[in-house]
Amino acid sequence: MKTESKPPVAKAAIAPSNANGFRMIPLGELASNPDQPRQQWDSAKDEEGKGSLDRLAESIKAEGILQPLVVTPKNGGKFLIVCGERRFRAAKLVGLKEVPCVVREGLSDREVLELSITENLQRAGLTPIDQARAMKALMDKCGYKQADLAKRLGLSVAAVNYKLSLLQLPQDLQTEVKRGALTETQGRTIVQAVRKIKEPEKKEKALKAVKEHVAKATNGRKGGPKLTTKDVATIAKVAASAVMKPSEAPKEPKAPTAKEQTMIRKFQETIGSALRALEWIGDLAASSAQRARLAELAIEANKGIGERVKQMHILVSRIHEDLQEAARKRALAASTHPVTK
Repeated sequence: MKTESKPPVAKAAIAPSNANGFRMIPLGELASNPDQPRQQWDSAKDEEGKGSLDRLAESIKAEGILQPLVVTPKNGGKFLIVCGERRFRAAKLVGLKEVPCVVREGLSDREVLELSITENLQRAGLTPIDQARAMKALMDKCGYKQADLAKRLGLSVAAVNYKLSLLQLPQDLQTEVKRGALTETQGRTIVQAVRKIKEPEKKEKALKAVKEHVAKATNGRKGGPKLTTKDVATIAKVAASAVMKPSEAPKEPKAPTAKEQTMIRKFQETIGSALRALEWIGDLAASSAQRARLAELAIEANKGIGERVKQMHILVSRIHEDLQEAARKRALAASTHPVTK
């Protein structure tokens, strides 16, 4: 007689055994740690559209939970998760009713924080910003110095300092690092570029400029090349230089020398004479057809007249450009530094 095959059932977990030092605890009796340093629980989707939490859930469904959670009793009859939040969440996805846990009695709030943060820092998948915040929490809440923290985590003091420097970024740039739009190195490059700016207002202005330029540079780059560290370094350096450059005081106009006064007078006389000499063109050659006829007759009379007029045009154009630039500078100086009487 053919028996009907049953669908595979997710493995509950490791079988309970006091000898192994863990016990099975229902999911409903477990509570997440509010000081959990990990804020991002799932990575970007892979080629099959699955994140790291989905993959962990599949592994638990096939093999069970291979490493028990670490918990401690809390008020209200529940257990606070010290280590294993991702396994707890993946177990929920699979539909498990209980999970294996190692119960640590009598842990203080500080010990819970230390164990939770240290365990997360030693695992992959924690974003650089979450790592930095976890380190900062150990220093602020547990009194760790950078050297002590580095020793506990097996890092150099410089590595800890580099991580912590990311927290000097404004919130939206921290978000860019968390989602991977900026790398950890690029974030640190921005911090280093603005570090010399002491005035808070100027530093904020420089960071705002960096944010705007990074957003502009990454706009439309989806699927294309990302910003390189050199790109970000250049953006940050330019923004920092712009706010650190001392504002130039308006220069007092120098009184013209006798030679310059003579040159200005001759310049004005020459311009006036040229205008008077050319006024007849407006009377005798007002239309384009008349000017074209005049050009033909002029070329017959003097083959080089076209080149001479061209040279005059170049010279007058340059003078015109210089006059416009001088007028623009004077107007800008007047609007920026109005003269008070």
